[in-house]
Amino acid sequence: MSGLPGTVVSFYSYKGGVGRTMAVGNVAMTLARNGFRVLVVDLDLYAPGVQEYPPFHDAVKSSIRYVPPGDRELGQGGMLDLIERQLWSSASPEDAVRQPFREKLRPIDEKKEIWQKWMRRVHEHKASGGYVDVIPAGPADHRALETLAGIGWYGFLTKFDGFKFILSMRDQWWREYDFTLIDSRTGLSDYLQFCVGILPDVAVVVAGLNEENLKGLHVPLASVDEVRPSGDLHIIPVLSLIPSGDLDKLQERITKAEESLRVGKWAKMLLGEPVRLPYVSTLAVEERLVVPDHPHSSIFREYVRIAERLARHRFAEIDNLISLALYEGAVTGLEGQAVDILNRARAKSKDAKYMYGLIRCAKLDAQRLAYSEADIDETQRRFQTAVTLIRERHLKPGQQQWKDADSSVGHWQIELETLFFYARALAKSDDPRAIRAFIDTLEFMKALEKRNYTDMFSDRDWDRYAHELLFTRAFCQWGILQAQAKEMEKRTPVKSVLQASVETTYELFNQLMPTGIIPEVAVPLKLIKDAVELLP
Repeated sequence: MSGLPGTVVSFYSYKGGVGRTMAVGNVAMTLARNGFRVLVVDLDLYAPGVQEYPPFHDAVKSSIRYVPPGDRELGQGGMLDLIERQLWSSASPEDAVRQPFREKLRPIDEKKEIWQKWMRRVHEHKASGGYVDVIPAGPADHRALETLAGIGWYGFLTKFDGFKFILSMRDQWWREYDFTLIDSRTGLSDYLQFCVGILPDVAVVVAGLNEENLKGLHVPLASVDEVRPSGDLHIIPVLSLIPSGDLDKLQERITKAEESLRVGKWAKMLLGEPVRLPYVSTLAVEERLVVPDHPHSSIFREYVRIAERLARHRFAEIDNLISLALYEGAVTGLEGQAVDILNRARAKSKDAKYMYGLIRCAKLDAQRLAYSEADIDETQRRFQTAVTLIRERHLKPGQQQWKDADSSVGHWQIELETLFFYARALAKSDDPRAIRAFIDTLEFMKALEKRNYTDMFSDRDWDRYAHELLFTRAFCQWGILQAQAKEMEKRTPVKSVLQASVETTYELFNQLMPTGIIPEVAVPLKLIKDAVELLP
């Protein structure tokens, strides 16, 4: 992806053991599978965890063994080696001369790519072009930890040019990566203000449900306010280790946490409702990622939800342009100024390689032509463009079936509408591809069941959205039946197939309209049913 500056994200938890590092790894893999360039930086220097998770461990195991400075090559030792070199080179002139490294350098003075020697490639998703790189913390027995403990993190930042050194790397990460995910240290350490208040654009704050953890949800806000009073930091709250079953105080604690986040400065900083990470016993006893290999795990969809929030934040400007085009179009009918705004949004989406933005623009373009009764062939072509983009985004070229779960991020409701409108546009001109298009829409809907939709909709919204799905399902089936009925005029169909189609259509509309099917459907449906009964 290109055309936009990257986003730096800090993952923070007041207490350890709540799944913060696991979230870093899974969100990184999710973003990469959606075509993003991702860098993971482990700044939890005293208790590094990222490097223990495969495939991160496989990528960095040769570079995180402790090697004495005199034998250490550039690129060994992770972030701790970079910090140790910065400490030596920024001390007194005498110490700088006596630094014990085989290759002497002052990281802050080196060319901008120097940090890449400590970076390792973890994962490449060839289909989407996304990848994950990592700068590990380094060996847990690194001697630099003793020195750092003596001078303190604040001392490193202020007395050894550490502040300038790390911010210079951050500026490069903004240019080189779409997302930089930082695993920061827990608690009220002097890391907090820097790693959460200064370094990131977004903070993912992870907390358990016990009283101490819930109090810790508000710790970063008070600390950040001292160094970032503008309140421009965005926060994704994550409630973790949520047990299953009807346990005492479970819902009470969740409600209390959510309500406490809706007041004061929190309210305007939040990127959506808190994400809920369920407790998964097998993940409590081993370092293992669930993305991409375990899509049916209860925790899988929640990592996708976090990635979705980050992606929406990154492309908020483009989404706002599209929304503005819709607002203007409500008055002008997507003509004039609305079209100009839509074209700007399309150009920005293309420049940023924002696939979902391109899908929305193509869909609106096609709808504009459909509503204006323009050339039907051109309308179909515009819808086909949007459908092709959807398949590219979900990595389903041609007519391959939709998978029942995946880690793609985006608003599936809009994509579902696009597939449905395309099928209706084909049916309007009696195009023989209409039946296949309606079936494709139904398969897409079936594949993305509630477990996938929850990365956009809370359980509170599900009942409303389930009704919208029933509406789409019923009218897709109605489109299939109408197309089949028109085929009756050309050749004699199999009676049993049409009878089953009629029965399914009635069943769906009776669910959708329990008080009675509207005449616009009921009358032609009865005519088709009678015609089918007359077949030999």
